[in-house]
Amino acid sequence: MDGSSALSPRPVFSLSQTDRTRSHLDWVFLALEASVAIRAEDVIEAAAALDLVVTLSEWIGLWRLRGANPLGWEVARSKHLPAAEVQALVKVAAYLAQQNQLKIRQVVSAAVDNRTDNLVSAYLEVFCHLHGGPTEEAVPLALQILVKLLFYGGPQGAEYLQQDLQSWPGQSG
Repeated sequence: MDGSSALSPRPVFSLSQTDRTRSHLDWVFLALEASVAIRAEDVIEAAAALDLVVTLSEWIGLWRLRGANPLGWEVARSKHLPAAEVQALVKVAAYLAQQNQLKIRQVVSAAVDNRTDNLVSAYLEVFCHLHGGPTEEAVPLALQILVKLLFYGGPQGAEYLQQDLQSWPGQSG
């Protein structure tokens, strides 16, 4: 996928839409981190490949600090989410999902086959840890987002993710 695909601009989000959008993007990046171990450096490289580093520089810096400073991450999450940043995050997430399609397919295949191998358990453990601990909704959410990563990594992945952001019922916060 190239970085030139045109996404529909969404200049203003309502507060509830912003919360849902931000949550869904957080979950997508958590799933990428849990399934293929992406790091901040991988996000920077993807943003550079798509010529989006300037647009995402603040987000990347905050995401880097999220583990060390969860309070700072929560404060950052409460700020306005510009449409340009949403579109850039969508493109980067789709790019990373496409670049890691084989590994994602392996984890999804193991989950669909109900195999209790290390791939699935490791993915769920990391996702739940990053999500804030194992909760009743964390495992189904982790599996649902994992399957969606297959579509986000497809030829029209960015467009599919953009549509999901507009329709995802998700939870706020």
